[in-house]
Amino acid sequence: MLGVLTPSCPIRLCAIMGYDKRVNDIVYCPPTLHDTLHSTVVFFGGDVQDFTENMQLHRDNKNYLKWNLEDTAKVLHSHFPNCHVVVIRPSRIEFKTFSCYENFVPGNSCGVPEHTPTHYALHHLEKLLQSVSEKIRSNFVQRKGDTDKVIFKK
Repeated sequence: MLGVLTPSCPIRLCAIMGYDKRVNDIVYCPPTLHDTLHSTVVFFGGDVQDFTENMQLHRDNKNYLKWNLEDTAKVLHSHFPNCHVVVIRPSRIEFKTFSCYENFVPGNSCGVPEHTPTHYALHHLEKLLQSVSEKIRSNFVQRKGDTDKVIFKK
């Protein structure tokens, strides 16, 4: 029987294309079950949160290493196991600490958001989610039979 295979969690997806050539890195966890429709949990990390290796190198942020983006995705997945979990990494991290989601809301050089209603944030989010779906589908291969395996194409 041909089944949908679950990749390991979390999966780091870098430079995912969004709206109008904007890109974000994404950490993704697939739902545990594949026989129903699924909701999506989208999480925007806060200040200090980044990939593990970046946090380890920072004098202060290494104290909060357990809250890195991958571990946060795992925590969310444990609370929402039947949902797609999408953790969006900020497009810029000012002073390696302050999260700036400029692809969603523009900000000044210090990272303070300028609430602009015409920045197409929802369009960007929609395109990011579509791109994540396409990336996951194109990189995982399904196999028939008792020896189903997940193969990640590079």
